[in-house]
Amino acid sequence: MSPERRRIAVLGATGHVGKCLTAALLEGGKHEVTAVARNEERLADFLDALPHGEAASRSSFDDFPKERFDAVVNCVGVGAPADRATLGASVVMLTEQIDAIVAAYLKEHPEALHIGISSGAAYCSDFTLPASAATPCESDCREVIPGDEYGAAKRDSEARHREAAADWIVDLRLFGLFSRFADLDARYLMSDVCRAILQGDVLKVSADEVVRDYVDPGDFAALLEHVIEADRRNDVFDVYSAAPTGKFEMLETFSDRYGLRFEVSPEVVIPGATGIKPNYYSVNHKAGLLGYEPRRTSLQALISEADALLAAAGHLLP
Repeated sequence: MSPERRRIAVLGATGHVGKCLTAALLEGGKHEVTAVARNEERLADFLDALPHGEAASRSSFDDFPKERFDAVVNCVGVGAPADRATLGASVVMLTEQIDAIVAAYLKEHPEALHIGISSGAAYCSDFTLPASAATPCESDCREVIPGDEYGAAKRDSEARHREAAADWIVDLRLFGLFSRFADLDARYLMSDVCRAILQGDVLKVSADEVVRDYVDPGDFAALLEHVIEADRRNDVFDVYSAAPTGKFEMLETFSDRYGLRFEVSPEVVIPGATGIKPNYYSVNHKAGLLGYEPRRTSLQALISEADALLAAAGHLLP
């Protein structure tokens, strides 16, 4: 696809990932963006408050297939860990339903590109070591572990996409994303961190050191652009920042910058059947073949987005 103005539909535009990509695409002003969501009121609230939000068209899952797009970006997913645990196998069904909608669209518009936002959870790994090109995935791991329905849903989705070899489909495995659009009620580490800063609470954390890779939203959008501009293919790429960060490196940095107070507590238990995942990131940098070169490290991305989120909430730097 040549680097020219394109019509792009973002499915799940009111979710965290969808908000990030919608905002970045609108800020760039390069493409015609249609934001697609199930809840019309939530979509309106988001776009009305967003700089350049008036430039986006608005659509529903019933209506968007009637239009013609150069690319469809599927950001639909279940974000919060608590929601994933509650929904269980329903996560698999939701993923299948949205995949079927996009597959039907590609059947009518075979020239269109489908970008699926997948997850590092698609890897069959406990992440004792970071993911690499040799880490099993998709058809190499078909057993569903209780509590890992989200990972199974992503594996199944990727497998369906690879089976549709003639279709133009690119999956992007996301390992970590934090932004000014994050839901602070979601039980992610970064949500807990920012909530503790705003409320003046002491954040209790486990003693386990973990390494995470948070891609900068701008870098993520840049990767999306590289996929759009690349030649037609059916493939999958891992998403990565310029460098991952350790949990305690992040906590110390946020303590110095924002006055975060934290303490290690034996009472903190890591939820989930899939374990702690000590190195949840990827060294499979195949996306570099597309020209992708992330500008920011994970820590730089976290600081940039936390600055914006906390400032919007009225928090002043100490």
